[in-house]
Amino acid sequence: MANCTVTYSFSNGSTADANQVNKNFSDLFNCAAPLANPSFTGNVGIGTASPSQKLDVSGSANADNWYLDGSMTGSAGTIGFSNSNGPAIQFFGASASSTPGTTRFLTAGTEHARFGSDGSFLAGTTANGGWIGNATAEFFSPATQALSAYSISGNALVLRVDSTANNLAWLTYNGSGIGSIATNGSSVSFNTTSDERLKTVLTHQKDYRDVIEHLWVGDFEWKRDHSHSFGILAQQAYSVFPEAVYKPATDAGLWQADYGKFAPLAIWGVKDIYKVVEKQGDQLASLKAEVALLKSQIETMQRVNYHQALEVKRLTARSVTEVRRQAARNHAM
Repeated sequence: MANCTVTYSFSNGSTADANQVNKNFSDLFNCAAPLANPSFTGNVGIGTASPSQKLDVSGSANADNWYLDGSMTGSAGTIGFSNSNGPAIQFFGASASSTPGTTRFLTAGTEHARFGSDGSFLAGTTANGGWIGNATAEFFSPATQALSAYSISGNALVLRVDSTANNLAWLTYNGSGIGSIATNGSSVSFNTTSDERLKTVLTHQKDYRDVIEHLWVGDFEWKRDHSHSFGILAQQAYSVFPEAVYKPATDAGLWQADYGKFAPLAIWGVKDIYKVVEKQGDQLASLKAEVALLKSQIETMQRVNYHQALEVKRLTARSVTEVRRQAARNHAM
């Protein structure tokens, strides 16, 4: 091979593309005795005299395409950054023994996210359908927010469905549904679990008149933009109806109110008014009956008095006549 020549000559620091390097290898393998399947079993170094991998590049590398493991039907390919403890991306072929057809993102050997073979994107979890069913994207966090959305000028989060049979959002706790955001195509409804199978109706029912009487509700302005609104004050509502108020853990936290829980309170108040009105209606009907009876009795008494007055008048007239006759007889004598 001492008399072999190569097509391209390179010096230290010069630039070469992959086609030129491949042509020089082909020249070296075939110059003395052409090989049917030329191969090279050593390591190739670019920018380093002691390559530790099949291809070891010291410095930056630029390529239009990167191919790992050919058609990616073998076990796996990995792109690592910095060192073995740094971030890495692993590509698993369709025939890989572990997580076939997936792309995993790791840091210090710990997986944080992956693209699944079903096209899903998973963050913080390795199993699609870990909650209630398969999802296009699934985020899991054991301690902090699993997903945050932020936008400076546009919408931070957009939810869309094209069928009223589907929910805009489905809310779960420990795998069980507890609420949803649904649409009829024109408006949105916010639903929370109210299944009677989850409840025990108490024998003793509270009287909420005092709550309604002392609950402040009225007009107010938001200090931020002076916009007008109508509602309650969470701190004041907590003193009379704590079931509908969230009290923050620290003084710096903001109080919150569940307006949905005030709706049953309003319904209770309306039903209570109905009871009072019905009771007053019964009392009014009874009073009307008593008045009618008294009126009838008065009319009867008036008729009796009328006839008695006539009789008194007749008797009086008769008595006057008799007196006059007696006076005339006495005069005649």
